[in-house]
Amino acid sequence: MKSTFRILIGLALLAGGVALTVLLVATKPEAERKVTERAAPVVEVMPVKFETLTLSLPSQGMIDARRRTRLSAEVSGRVIEVSPKFDAGQAFDEGEVLIKIDPSDYEAALAGAESNLADARLGLATEEARADQALKDWKALGRSGEPSELTLRKPHVESAKAMILAAEQSVEKAKRDLQRTEVTAPFAGQLSKTEVELGAYVGPGTPVAEIFTTAPWEIRLPLSIDDWAFLNRDGSDKVTGIVGLTARSGNSVEEWKGAVLRTEGEVERESRSIYLVAEVPGESAGPLLQPGLFVQAKIEGQQLKNVARIPFKAFVGLDEVSVVDDKNTIQTRKVEIVRRAGDEVIVSGGLKQGERLCLTQLSDMVEGMTVIPQVVDAAAVLTGEPGVETTKP
Repeated sequence: MKSTFRILIGLALLAGGVALTVLLVATKPEAERKVTERAAPVVEVMPVKFETLTLSLPSQGMIDARRRTRLSAEVSGRVIEVSPKFDAGQAFDEGEVLIKIDPSDYEAALAGAESNLADARLGLATEEARADQALKDWKALGRSGEPSELTLRKPHVESAKAMILAAEQSVEKAKRDLQRTEVTAPFAGQLSKTEVELGAYVGPGTPVAEIFTTAPWEIRLPLSIDDWAFLNRDGSDKVTGIVGLTARSGNSVEEWKGAVLRTEGEVERESRSIYLVAEVPGESAGPLLQPGLFVQAKIEGQQLKNVARIPFKAFVGLDEVSVVDDKNTIQTRKVEIVRRAGDEVIVSGGLKQGERLCLTQLSDMVEGMTVIPQVVDAAAVLTGEPGVETTKP
């Protein structure tokens, strides 16, 4: 009886629990369903502006002289005199004597050569007189036929003439050697460094000094093959253009103007660059402009019409950018690239005037996405990197 009673109590409790569970499930409140909408992202946009641009091609180089050479002694001897201007930095004129080598031995050599020339002339006169006398003797003896050249001493006369020619050349050489005891400037310029001094003994080929021409100066400017296509050219396809040069001195920046003279006519194998040579006038340019000065350069390039500058960060592909249309949705555009310059790209097609260019890179950007555009000033985005300077029409 007791076990039966316990079973009945257990079943009653189980039935009550089931009934209570059913009641709770049946009377539970319904949860309110809400649809969460994702907020549209804010993106920076910049109006596209087509305009006329004059390219400014960046380069750099070192100011140098148009001519630079090392003077050497051509004869041997001791330096007995130097010019008061024989110091580094001193200027001189063309033909000015810089150093003088002891001429004593060369004066003696010239006197000996002139003496030999006089003897040779005397020998010729003597042989010609003997030749005349030989012809008279032949006729006086009544010999028949023509006398031989040896009888008339013609070989002797020719030998005497050859000796005169040799003696004359010896005199000329002695004169040249005597002249070479004075080392003169082949052109007007300035001394870079001196390598001998008063009392030094020099021989043929001994370096004496290094000299260079003064203004106008020259500068070699490397240019990439891509930028080569944007240089100005005249009717004969010769490269032309104005070159702006800048150098910093303390807190100030010095500026000069030059002009492209020529190209060096080959592509440098290591850097794959083409070198231009520009001329820089030095008159009234200030003391800073001198050989060895490193300068930054901007070469005036071609003028491009109806092109737009856009920042590199606007690209979503090699040649694709994103724009925000009138419905504030993202659209992709393929553009025609003219030139890349630093952080800016010049394009000629694929965009319209005034279109809003998207500058913000979104990780989940898709075509047709709705965004909230925020217009930014183009001047704050386009930094004016070398290579893209606006020209006002």
